[in-house]
Amino acid sequence: MYRPQIIDYFTKSGILIASHKSLHRGDCLDNEVIQTLSTIYSKSPAQIMIKWGLQKQFIVVTKTSSMKRMKENRNVFDFSLSTEDMEKIDAVTKEEDVLVRFEHEMKSRTS
Repeated sequence: MYRPQIIDYFTKSGILIASHKSLHRGDCLDNEVIQTLSTIYSKSPAQIMIKWGLQKQFIVVTKTSSMKRMKENRNVFDFSLSTEDMEKIDAVTKEEDVLVRFEHEMKSRTS
């Protein structure tokens, strides 16, 4: 869930941004853009998303009980995503996704 306006606000305010459940929520790992980039870079979809977050200068926290995935998640420092590919990932979150998430957050606060 990429929200550039909120991220810009926090960045300008000197607030660091940490991802929460970076790879758990949504279908980002199954997304066609992520799958395509995974093939191009010869990296897993998770590695593509982790690298995207790091290149955005987010604090990326992943959680897994699988030693294989732990090693995979750490193996993201031998490549960089191009500016064009970063923009493709930025565009994965659509405005309607942000609206649905906002509505969900507001409902959960009133429940």
